[in-house]
Amino acid sequence: MKPLKLGITGCIGSGKSLISKILQGKGIPVYDCDSNAKALMESNSEIRNTLTALFGQACYPDGKHLDRKYLAGCIFGDSNALQKVNNIVHPKVREDFANWCTTRQAPIVAMESAILFESGFDGDVDIIITVKADRETCIERACRRSNATRSEVTKRLDKQNATILQEERSHFVILNDNRTAVLPQIEKMILRLRSIISTNG
Repeated sequence: MKPLKLGITGCIGSGKSLISKILQGKGIPVYDCDSNAKALMESNSEIRNTLTALFGQACYPDGKHLDRKYLAGCIFGDSNALQKVNNIVHPKVREDFANWCTTRQAPIVAMESAILFESGFDGDVDIIITVKADRETCIERACRRSNATRSEVTKRLDKQNATILQEERSHFVILNDNRTAVLPQIEKMILRLRSIISTNG
């Protein structure tokens, strides 16, 4: 029986990683798209070769390790170049997630992605969860976590999908605003997920 696949998304600073950790603690494996994409950009020879062909050998100075700063400079302000990189990396992440799912011995698995909808990864999951917090809380968290300036975080927030649009396309919304208890929301959600599995099983 195939596992029920969850997609966890939300804007920067919403607290997706916290929700993922709680789910993992409850026996639900979570695939982190961001960290796995970074790993694939170094381990996958097809990605390496294609990026090198597009942006030059400077992408991988030693032939193995990606110079992320150089690549960021290549795509900064160039939406066409960014789309090309996404078109190279996202299919490999999708493939890796599918393979990862087959190795998990769990009735429920999850994928965490800040760009779940933008990347099309929402089509690879059965249930979508949006984690949300008010804008100020998101900004404070993001600044504290990454040592970014308020201006940098605000720009990133403005580029991301509006939370309200994410909510409209989600099956569950977890409020993570430092005031509302998160655990009861997750426990209630898991009960509903188990009910879905039981009904479909």
